[in-house]
Amino acid sequence: MKAKSLNTNKPFPWLRGALILILGILAYCSVFHAQFIWDDDILITDNALVQASGGLSKIWFSTQPADYFPLTSTVFLAEWHLFGDSPAGYHAVNLALHLIGSLLLWAALVRLGIPGAWLAAMLFAVHPVAVSSVAWVSEHKNTLSICFYLPAILAYLSFMDRSPHRRRDYALALAAFLLALLAKSAVVVLPVILLLIIWWKRRKVAASDILSLAPFFALSLVMGLVTVWFQSNRAMKEMDIPPMEPWLSRIAETGWNVWFYIYKALIPLNLTMIYPKWVINPADPLAWLPLIILLALFALLICLSARYRLAWSRAVLFALAAFVITLGPVLGLIDMAFRVHSPVADHFQYFALPALTALFSATVVTLARHRPVLKLPLYLFASALVLTFASLTWTRVQVFQDIQTVSRQNIAANPDAALAWHNLGYALEHHNPADLQAAADAYNRVLQILPSSTQGTLGLVRVLIQSGQPDEALSRLDNALALKPNAPLLLNSRGNLRFRLNDPDGAVADFRASIQADPDKPEPHNNLGNILASKSQSADAILHYKRAIELDPEFASAHLNLANAFFRTDDFKNADAEYQTALRLNPQSVAAHFNYAVFLLKQGMPQAASQQAQAALSLDPKCAPASQLLERIKEMSSAGN
Repeated sequence: MKAKSLNTNKPFPWLRGALILILGILAYCSVFHAQFIWDDDILITDNALVQASGGLSKIWFSTQPADYFPLTSTVFLAEWHLFGDSPAGYHAVNLALHLIGSLLLWAALVRLGIPGAWLAAMLFAVHPVAVSSVAWVSEHKNTLSICFYLPAILAYLSFMDRSPHRRRDYALALAAFLLALLAKSAVVVLPVILLLIIWWKRRKVAASDILSLAPFFALSLVMGLVTVWFQSNRAMKEMDIPPMEPWLSRIAETGWNVWFYIYKALIPLNLTMIYPKWVINPADPLAWLPLIILLALFALLICLSARYRLAWSRAVLFALAAFVITLGPVLGLIDMAFRVHSPVADHFQYFALPALTALFSATVVTLARHRPVLKLPLYLFASALVLTFASLTWTRVQVFQDIQTVSRQNIAANPDAALAWHNLGYALEHHNPADLQAAADAYNRVLQILPSSTQGTLGLVRVLIQSGQPDEALSRLDNALALKPNAPLLLNSRGNLRFRLNDPDGAVADFRASIQADPDKPEPHNNLGNILASKSQSADAILHYKRAIELDPEFASAHLNLANAFFRTDDFKNADAEYQTALRLNPQSVAAHFNYAVFLLKQGMPQAASQQAQAALSLDPKCAPASQLLERIKEMSSAGN
């Protein structure tokens, strides 16, 4: 089969490409005004690895990240240095990646010889299901990964077609696949997709084909295991995870999930971020019906394709198999952090969606070619569908303007979405501090849905403290710990509150219990160090500060506290180094500037102390201690003269 390119038999290919870009930009134009939403703070705005000068090596070669997608995190790091905390730049990059991916999809489908390739790419570019990947900055993972996933397919197709540069094409395919995995490991299924493509093009798979894909399978295995480890030991470690469903329930659920994704791909209405959970009882025969129907459909297509050699059945089989295989990692058999909240998600089918847009487009174009009388109505229908999808996408993007809007829409669609209520409470707490009662109501709703929710309890406790109700906050923590006695975050929070309520012994007990429950958390070590320091037990305090820094070298507060402890014990050399480290990690810290000023004055450096005190005042003009220190320095200078 002769390889096809974008220049074959199609007039004005660049105009067609421009139409994809123009309609895509029009559909997503309001995204440039959108703010950061849920998870964007964890991955970008509050991510020390993205913002710290030495974060790049830790992104790639440490287990500190919550999940392992180092190429995406590197892009976040670059964007942080370019755009800071202004979200417009991140949204522009994400949209650009999506549109590049749409053009690459067009190229890949043309190379595969699939009719209607341009229409399929256009539908993908403006499909409403893709909004959760394009309008959500955190999902750079999807849009970046697909920009390497599709070139890997293109390069492997060149290798298959025995191009003059087979070795180069093979190396490019393998390298592109590795980059796609490093952006998001959900593309581990690519080697299976390539086997499916080989079957599609040659009607058979030879042993040499499997051998050539062995390195691809090896990369998939390694990155799959890495991802499972990070999900289990990082992303899911502190989540409110209910007991996992029995394996029979999870197997039955895969059928439900596949049909759900097909439904949303064909009729993308009532989309939301967190869909209602369904309870699947494997003892109920109806629970298996979706999977049985799906397997029966595959059996029928295989029979029609093998026995009767019907071209259309083989095409449908190829598209449906590609769709299901690509969804494989997210169908429920593998534990994932997001599936704790929702069995399905729009962004889960980003890589699978092109299989269905290609099947639809190929059907339209093939019918139009073989039934000329239907050509005009079919093309009008396809055009109307593209415009309808673009309109729905434009409407859907409005939901992603800020965290409150997306949370309220999600709650309207799924009132039992505990995470949406938590996100709303968090947004109200931090962006509407005058309406703390509304934030408390949202957190209480979380606890009504999930009574043992750690995050819901911590949010409510924060709001109660801000509202001047520390005793009620303590009562809530006691109740939560009765349900989860060894929850390290709850113990650490209660320790902080007990210290605030003048119960240092109770605080010490909580911090020690928190450390025992999770020795790898730096915060309780730092907090325990503060209490020990307040009791003049500086040597023990220093040990805990150092342990906190060992666990998190970028922990600015621990460095500052360690500097203060060194200062109190007259270890001036180490104190100076720790003050400088604290300021390097957090130059916006008023306390670090002020404490360093006091230290410098003690060392007989009034000019340097004055500079640090002025820096503290520039950050907080109401910092009375800094003003008093400056006055003292002036008096000393006058007395010296």
